[in-house]
Amino acid sequence: RDDAGCFQAPLAHLILSSPRSGIMQAPLLPSTATSSLSLSFGSCIRSAPRIQRCLVRMADQKADLQRVDASVRLAEGPAFCTYRGCHAYDHIYAISDLHTDYALNYDWVQQAAPEKAESSVLLVAGDVSDRISVFEKTMEVLAEAFGAVFFVPGNHDLWVRHDGSEGKDSLQKMRKLDNICEALGVLTTPQRVRMASGSTISICPLLSFHHFSFDTEPDVPYLRLPSARATVTDFRATQWPNGLSLGDEALAVHLDACNEQLPERAAQQAQQAAACGRLGLEPIVSWREAREGSSRVLSFSHFLPRIELMPEKRYLVYPDLMKAAGSKPLGRRVSDLHPNVHLFGHSHFGWDATLDDGIRYVQAPLATPN
Repeated sequence: RDDAGCFQAPLAHLILSSPRSGIMQAPLLPSTATSSLSLSFGSCIRSAPRIQRCLVRMADQKADLQRVDASVRLAEGPAFCTYRGCHAYDHIYAISDLHTDYALNYDWVQQAAPEKAESSVLLVAGDVSDRISVFEKTMEVLAEAFGAVFFVPGNHDLWVRHDGSEGKDSLQKMRKLDNICEALGVLTTPQRVRMASGSTISICPLLSFHHFSFDTEPDVPYLRLPSARATVTDFRATQWPNGLSLGDEALAVHLDACNEQLPERAAQQAQQAAACGRLGLEPIVSWREAREGSSRVLSFSHFLPRIELMPEKRYLVYPDLMKAAGSKPLGRRVSDLHPNVHLFGHSHFGWDATLDDGIRYVQAPLATPN
C-alpha cells in the first residue's frame, strides 16, 4: 500500500510441476487484464478503488500467470459448519501474513475471499492476528469462502496478553487457536486432497519457531543497531513454559517435536471437517505415508526452513532480523519430507525459488500496511 492506502500487493500463479527461481513480487492484475505475465522482482500496480484478489494460485494443470478476477465480498451468514464442500478440488491457493489486526487488511480479506470457491483449497501460513477474537473472525470468513482451509500459526498468532485472557503461555494459546480451527472445520493436520484432475496432493502443515542459531552469517557490527532480543517484539509478547526460552534452539526443537502428534489427530480433524461439509480429504496418519498414494507433496510453515530464503543480512534494513527468522529443526523436517513445494511466510518477502535440494520454496505475504 502507498500512503494513500492503495494496495501494492504481490501475486503469483504457481504451478507445482513448473518451477521458477528467484525472489518474486509479481504484479496484481486488474480485472481487465488479459495477457499472461512472467514473474519479476519488484513489479506491482495499484489496485484502487476496489481491492483485487491476491492469493497465490497453485493450479494442478494450468501454466503461467493468468488474469485474476476482482474480489467479491462474501455473502452474509453463519460460518460455523454450514459450508457444503466438494469431493474433489480444482485449485490450491496460498497466502501468509494476513495481519488482520489492521482494518485495511481485514477489509482486504473480506473483499478478496471469493463468494463461491467450494472447489478450492486455501493454505494460510501464519500471522493472521495476535488477538483471538480477530483471528476467529478472520478464519470464519475464509472457512465460509473456501471448500477446505489449512492453517499453521505464526509468531503474531502466539502473542499472549499480560492478563492471561488468551492463555497463560504461547503453547496454551496455540491449543486455543487449534480448537477454534477445529470448530470451523479448518485443518491443522496433514491430509490428502483429491483434485478434480484425478491426482492426489498431500498437504502437510508444519509447526516451528525461530531461534538465534538459525543465523549463520557474520554479524554487521558497524551499524551499531539494538540486538534482536531488544528489538523483536516476540521477546516481550510471547511467553513459554519453564525450561523453554525464546532464542534458544531448544524451543525450536520442542515446537518441531509437536509435529509428531499431528498425524495422530488427522483422522479426527478430517471427520470434523466432513461434518462441516468439507469433503475430498483423507487423513495422513503417519509422516511416512505422506508420499504414499499422492502425486505431489505440499508442505507449509510460517518460519523459514533455510537461510537461503532471506536476502543476505548486509542487504537488510535490520540485519539481525535473520536471528528471528527461521528454524534448523524445521529445515531438517522439510528435508526429510522432501515436498515438491514448501510454502512459508514471516519475512514479508515475495519469494519463488527452487534450491539445490530440488524443492520449490514460495512465499506470498499480504504483510502490514505501508
